[in-house]
Amino acid sequence: MSDREPGIIKEFRELYEYVRLMGEHINQIHTRLDKIDRNINEVSSSHRNAIMENTAEIKEMKENMVNKYELDDFIEKMKASVAETLPLLPLLADKRPPVSEVTEDVYEE
Repeated sequence: MSDREPGIIKEFRELYEYVRLMGEHINQIHTRLDKIDRNINEVSSSHRNAIMENTAEIKEMKENMVNKYELDDFIEKMKASVAETLPLLPLLADKRPPVSEVTEDVYEE
């Protein structure tokens, strides 16, 4: 039995070294997985925050759109209520008077 002891001790040392290396490898994998998990959480949190901000902006835009429609409706009602008392306003884009209203001396200098 004493002849086998050095061989058994060597095998146990090899087995111990193998288990130790496996433990280190498992720890490295665990560290990498933790880092990946943190990165995923950061990205997820960032996306969640962006979604919340976008939701708030969309809500505000919808409120503004409703207010614009209400304002447009109010303006149309105001125009209708004073349409009988005020003359029609010319379009701003058409600033030139019709040709029939222009006299020749306007163009002469």
